Amino acid sequence: MDTAQRYRRFARFEAHGHSPCYADWSRRTADDTEVLALVESLPAAKRQPNLVLASARYVGAPQGPFDDRPWLDPWSGPSPVRLSCRTMSDPPVPDRLPAVIGRVGVDLNPLDVGDAEHMRWLECLIWPEQQERLDRLHRAAAIARADPPELIGGDLNDTIEELVRAAPGNAQVVVFGSAVLAYLDADERARFVETMRELGCTWIANEGCGVVPVGRGLLPKPCSETRDRFVLTEDGVPVAYSGPHGQSLEWFRRG
Repeated sequence: MDTAQRYRRFARFEAHGHSPCYADWSRRTADDTEVLALVESLPAAKRQPNLVLASARYVGAPQGPFDDRPWLDPWSGPSPVRLSCRTMSDPPVPDRLPAVIGRVGVDLNPLDVGDAEHMRWLECLIWPEQQERLDRLHRAAAIARADPPELIGGDLNDTIEELVRAAPGNAQVVVFGSAVLAYLDADERARFVETMRELGCTWIANEGCGVVPVGRGLLPKPCSETRDRFVLTEDGVPVAYSGPHGQSLEWFRRG
């Protein structure tokens, strides 16, 4: 009896009539090749439905239909880096994290989280009294030290096109920046925006209102009324207001 058959049998003869939740989870596990592969990566004695389903609940799987909940923690467990975000207007939360095959960062002066002096400067950039943000910086730095991304020293406009074109052809390239474009002058900013349009990659920007030019009527309010919030854009189209430090997200309702 293979793993899929074992889970279908459990759903039919053991969970049926006793636990609709476990019956559903078992049937759906049997039909989901990705989940089955995870189960089959366990030692044979640990694959039995009772143990696997109990373990799923132990690490936080909520009781309910198999596909009604977003599953955003990786197989290795929750990330130590957490950001509390107040959401409004029902933003479209993804049902899973993307598979990231590479990360590259660009800065005029990239900092090394393995260097004590560089870390001291990063710590000083955290506002006084904000211990939670300081703790999050330390946890993020630990991840970066364990799995360092590629860091490029250079001007954004001089490097971005080459980096995007060098990405694997089967990858969805995403260019993301938060509070970056405000440091460019008007000409440099316009050049970057035009480059993003020409490259055809996904461009996500989190900037102060007015930093990324948007079409007339696409923002619910004038910038003068939202000075305390950023505007999140996708490919130059505004999709939400956001807190400057990621503390809030108000999705725009269209149509």
